[in-house]
Amino acid sequence: MVSNYSFSTPVRHAHVISTFGPGALQITQNGVCAITCGLPIWMNSLDKAEHLNSGDVLRQLTIRDSHMEQPLGVKRLIGPWPASDKPHPDSDWIIPAARFPLYEYCLNPSCHHLHQRDPTDYKPLNCNYSLCSDNNRHKWSTIQVPVVLACPIGHLSDIPWADWLHDSKGSDCPHPDNIRYQPGGTPKRPTVECRSCGRKRSLDPDEKFPCNGERPWLPGYPPDKCKAQMQVIERSSKTIYYACNVSSLAIPPNGVDNPELVKALHEVSELRTLRELFIEERSPTILKKIIDECKLQGIPLNPDDPDEVQRHIDALQESRDSAEDRPLELESLRKPHPRPLTGRGLPDLIVECPDMNDYDSQSSVKLFSEIALISRLRVVTVLTGFSRIKPCQELLSVNYEQLWGRPNNLSENDRENGLENWLPAHQVYGEGILFVFNKDVVDKWRRRIISGTLGTLQRPLCTDDDPAFVLAHTMAHLIMRAAAPYAGYPLPSIRERIYNNNKDDLAFLVYTAAGDIQGTLGGLVELGHPGQLEDLLDETIEHASWCTTDPVCIDDGIELGLYDTTHPGACHHCLLVPETSCERANSRLDRAAVVGTSSHDQLGILSCIR
Repeated sequence: MVSNYSFSTPVRHAHVISTFGPGALQITQNGVCAITCGLPIWMNSLDKAEHLNSGDVLRQLTIRDSHMEQPLGVKRLIGPWPASDKPHPDSDWIIPAARFPLYEYCLNPSCHHLHQRDPTDYKPLNCNYSLCSDNNRHKWSTIQVPVVLACPIGHLSDIPWADWLHDSKGSDCPHPDNIRYQPGGTPKRPTVECRSCGRKRSLDPDEKFPCNGERPWLPGYPPDKCKAQMQVIERSSKTIYYACNVSSLAIPPNGVDNPELVKALHEVSELRTLRELFIEERSPTILKKIIDECKLQGIPLNPDDPDEVQRHIDALQESRDSAEDRPLELESLRKPHPRPLTGRGLPDLIVECPDMNDYDSQSSVKLFSEIALISRLRVVTVLTGFSRIKPCQELLSVNYEQLWGRPNNLSENDRENGLENWLPAHQVYGEGILFVFNKDVVDKWRRRIISGTLGTLQRPLCTDDDPAFVLAHTMAHLIMRAAAPYAGYPLPSIRERIYNNNKDDLAFLVYTAAGDIQGTLGGLVELGHPGQLEDLLDETIEHASWCTTDPVCIDDGIELGLYDTTHPGACHHCLLVPETSCERANSRLDRAAVVGTSSHDQLGILSCIR
């Protein structure tokens, strides 16, 4: 990621769609703070590469996920370019960045003159103020100001220092840009002074500014119209950028029985191109080329099934036209998908379903009717936009426009034929354990919760109208926290996925996407085998039964009636996990769903299996 290829800054592939995605700030290798440019600027840099063809590059980097493309309104998902250690703009797709913030001040204590730079300046710069140095041999360097303005929708701008300073009372200023910047006790409390008219003003960190709609990650694009208020924020603050990500687990489409063929049709660029041509033209000649290419690639085909290739292409296309369906995903994860004994490569999904009779029937495993050990699953994560100040809670309608600088209103024909029909994505292969709750136990517990048979002193379960979701969500957090020390993965790399789409099934998946393109070491799946899962669940229940902040955590608000503003039964000591791990931003959690409270243990589901 660079402003100029001479000062390239390497970025991990996963960070291109998270920490350092479009609109994010980072310090480049030459010490300049820069903002990652939006996707149209990415395409401009790709078009300027002499040895790269835009269409070929996009086809090569395409990540296929049928359940993500349709609801996001794009034709494809694009992974990062595998650049070398010394990238060159003629042969590598380099993500462009622009200098931001543009204001910086001189480090000379007797000068501190405020300068405004150009977004294309990629080098550290020096002070050129006439009164800064006594001789021309010594040039004081400048440093970018530590504070900027941000609005929750994502707009970002420099503080208009000259206008803000001269907005105070005083006579007309002949040179309003002759400003001295004096750092304060904290980065948010600088003082600026005009050398021409003498005005002096200190910044209030709580001061609000009307949003000007500026988008510095889209150089040359006009500002948006925005009615939000901008607030002062440090450019190094974590609240200056929250990536909006959605993830999906790749599941085999219906009618597919050759996983190696599916993998090749997804990942081999030649087959992917021929597949798209066949979908458009339905030509037998193209189909024969696909079959010949499969044989050339060593993909095993069934000689007794002459329509095998076409059947798989049609199945993949049919699944692409359907939106994400979690019940279908759950159904696929509950079925065994064995590891292939022959052939090249591994499928996207390998699932083992152990016999529940092999587990200790006297343990907490009785909570579950099924356990699925998923030793391999493909996880696709897509960047859909970003927010500032507060994390993304849902897909905002402005997300696509943030990345592309225009609404996602392409016609179907333009979306199919144009190049601006994608979102950045990243895929890895992980592992996980699927827990499917025992329906009879959950129904018994749900009836007890809803009927209110626990007495008038019973506090509400969380503040949620769906106790089953609170139960599954809480158990997922407890198991993630208990498994992290033994699975070989840090807690931020372990994630959850809740399945509560109908009354018949309640399940959750604890998985990791911390592997690489090849996969993981199997540490998480190992914990799910008989003889080990029982110990893990015992430890999970022990952690749920006691918190270092009890009784405040589990019973907080019973007598004060604070349930509309607090979530008793969840805190950083017992349930909360890093933001990367939770689907719901650490909300809708309550240990009481599992173990009850100190006064009513029957509120918890454990009372239904004793």
